[in-house]
Amino acid sequence: MDLLTFSVEMTKALSWPLVTFIVFLLFKNHLLEMIALIRKFKYKDIEVEIAKREIVEVRELSSATQIGKEGLYSLGDLEHFKKLADISPRAAITEAWSRVESLVYNAAQLPGIESRPAGTSFSNILFSLRETRAIEPATLRLIEKMRKVRNKAVHMETDGLNSEDAMDYVLSMKHVEAAIKTLGL
Repeated sequence: MDLLTFSVEMTKALSWPLVTFIVFLLFKNHLLEMIALIRKFKYKDIEVEIAKREIVEVRELSSATQIGKEGLYSLGDLEHFKKLADISPRAAITEAWSRVESLVYNAAQLPGIESRPAGTSFSNILFSLRETRAIEPATLRLIEKMRKVRNKAVHMETDGLNSEDAMDYVLSMKHVEAAIKTLGL
């Protein structure tokens, strides 16, 4: 085999992996976003469902917060959320999120929290609460994760959500509510 034949054969062998690598580099961010949207993966006899990983993370963060559970589940509106979750898990998540938002906005009004002008973004308010250490870091992580779940529930297909997932989200909202009420609201 002469040098020319060798270089032609090597070019043939390496061209498709090289092109694949270049395409991956060019579209890396888009591909990673698309991979994050995968809900179910099936190959032959192996099937993996990853649609609920966000809900599981919210459940884990919720249980990690240092909030006493007394009175957490005794509130009368849990029945309302249960009925709503049975009808539409997406609606239950959205309504629970609106409560979290309201609680965070109210917490930002407490003395000692750097006041922000009206219309300040939710992210900036969370930043202020983090900077002033008004809310535990674990609770802030829970709020941020809940925000991601809410955004996915509202803006993406959520066929994988069921009423149990929505109620887990509602209970996480109750943890946030209890944590913020300890601040004096």
